[in-house]
Amino acid sequence: MPMLTAEIDFGVYCETCGSHLCNVTRVDDNRKNIYVEACPQCMKEKDKIIEELENRIAELESKNSWG
Repeated sequence: MPMLTAEIDFGVYCETCGSHLCNVTRVDDNRKNIYVEACPQCMKEKDKIIEELENRIAELESKNSWG
């Protein structure tokens, strides 16, 4: 059976924020797999939200401190 090769040009974008993810995308030519890291922009936003929530938890814990 003859081997066919084709070149495919495609873009990878974050479903959440729409950022272009080609810089965090790796194509494994040997296994024909595509690996995409988590969106850096969304990860920064997630970290910001976590920090805000941790600060709020600490604030509430200090208000409710009995000792």
